Amino acid sequence: AEAVRPYLARLVDFAHDDPLQLNALINNILFVGLVDDAVALARDVIKRYPQHAFLLYQSHRVLLWDGHVEEAGRLADILRGSDFPAENIKLVLMRQACAEGDQALGQQLFEEALDIYLRDPSVHFIGLQLMGKPRKAHQLLIDADLDNHALASFLNYPYFNHTYFPEIAAILEQQGIDRPFITSPPYACKPDQS
Repeated sequence: AEAVRPYLARLVDFAHDDPLQLNALINNILFVGLVDDAVALARDVIKRYPQHAFLLYQSHRVLLWDGHVEEAGRLADILRGSDFPAENIKLVLMRQACAEGDQALGQQLFEEALDIYLRDPSVHFIGLQLMGKPRKAHQLLIDADLDNHALASFLNYPYFNHTYFPEIAAILEQQGIDRPFITSPPYACKPDQS
């Protein structure tokens, strides 16, 4: 994470007025572990782009990641009333419910969204992670029999455990990439280790 810090100001300056660049940058800064910087950037874009759903979506995750549950809840309310895709709104509401400790609501939202999730393994993977089921989430990807290219897209998530996938692990090892990962997002519902 600290290796990125010297370049951060330039990256933020470069992306300053481009919502799509900011969207990617917020995500990447968070996932390399610069949480304070991600929160600062999220708060900045919320002020400058208060109706930009993609930026609010990323900012919601960042705020929850750092424990700003009430502040994130205001973004969840805005997104709930937006025309953002239904599966993303469900994820936002699940994140918020889990962060607030409302496991029952998180589970209800997860079940309501199962039809959507079953058509999209990536969203289903995230949903299972939010529900504190990291092993089931990874088993879903194993069962989906995705190719390495599709699996590589999950490397963006710090809670994707690449060791479940020997070919991906071997590629990372060949390239000398030491990729740490976490078990689940910090705002996930209580893990049940399934």
